[in-house]
Amino acid sequence: MRLWLAGAFALVGLITATAVYLLVSDSSEKTISDRAIDLAVGRTITVADSVGEAQGDVSDVVAGAKGGGFQAWYYNRSGALVAPIPPGAALAAISSRRRAVEIALEGRRYTETLPGGEVSVAAAPVFGQNGITGALLGRSSRSQVLSSAITRLRSDSLRALGIAVLVGVLAGFVVASVIAHRVKRLASGAEEMAAGSFDVSLDTSGRDEIGDLARALDSMRASLEESFGVLTADRDKLTAIFDGLTDAVMVVDDDGEIRFSNSAGARLVDSDGHAPEAMVPQLRRASAVGFSAHPALRIGDRAYAIQARDLPEEGAVLAVVRDRTDEMRREFAERDFVSNAAHELRNPLAGISGAIEVLQTGAKDDPEAREHFLERLSQDAERMSRLTESLLILARVEAL
Repeated sequence: MRLWLAGAFALVGLITATAVYLLVSDSSEKTISDRAIDLAVGRTITVADSVGEAQGDVSDVVAGAKGGGFQAWYYNRSGALVAPIPPGAALAAISSRRRAVEIALEGRRYTETLPGGEVSVAAAPVFGQNGITGALLGRSSRSQVLSSAITRLRSDSLRALGIAVLVGVLAGFVVASVIAHRVKRLASGAEEMAAGSFDVSLDTSGRDEIGDLARALDSMRASLEESFGVLTADRDKLTAIFDGLTDAVMVVDDDGEIRFSNSAGARLVDSDGHAPEAMVPQLRRASAVGFSAHPALRIGDRAYAIQARDLPEEGAVLAVVRDRTDEMRREFAERDFVSNAAHELRNPLAGISGAIEVLQTGAKDDPEAREHFLERLSQDAERMSRLTESLLILARVEAL
């Protein structure tokens, strides 16, 4: 981000500096060119006035004006060159000399900048006592001072361009660093919130877009903290409820890995975090058809009743497992007890029936036999009473 913003500022600085450089260079060079023309016109007029005031031969006046990049030619009223003779190659390079002289002889001034911008041409009328007596054509080259000024201006403009780009880069880097620092703080706070820590402090004092973003994140943090508080309370309640169950409750992935289990189900989880192998067929059946149940599934040395239901949206199976080992042992013991009790009841009943039959056949008249069988009847009755009492106790236990 810092590099991008620094580059953007550098680009803006480069474009701005380039535009300013071009505008200033064009304006400055035009000003210097105009100044050169003004100097050429002024000097031409000055020499023209000196020629008009001269008496006799004007060759010396014209020749004396030469120097410093300036050279002049005097034409008479007929447009013929008078001085200097010979004119030199510089005059031949002025293609518009005839037109310039004609305009000057009409009483007007003429100015021109030759191609390349280095030479300015000016023509002015020469006034004598009887009016216009001729025309003075002047040629002025940019002086060394003006050329140096232009060169220095260009150099300064390039230097200013480089400084502007450098300042743009530095300003961009500083601004980017400030923005990046604030954004990194927001990102750090968001990461802490994502990790579940909602006590993070966010700087919401800014009045710009980043400040608005910080305030939005802080508002979201408060809402998330409240929501997570409610969810945590509900989770704790559900955890307490599930841990209070005697039945094992487990959520098992399709690959058999335990995703959730209460404390009762923890003892059924393998060391690798998977459901017992004996439960896998029931879990697969529930995943395939939606529901599966088994009344007494043996896992190790214990028996469990299992009900499994598919959770398609979760990609898992909910299994409720109840330990029936003690219950089944009790059922088996009760069946054995009832069977044994029934067997034990038959013996005294058979003894009672036999004693009654013997007594009815005449043994009641024999005192010794009667006492023997009555004693047998009392023992069998007491035995049946004990068995009956045991059955009543068993019935009361089952009722509870």
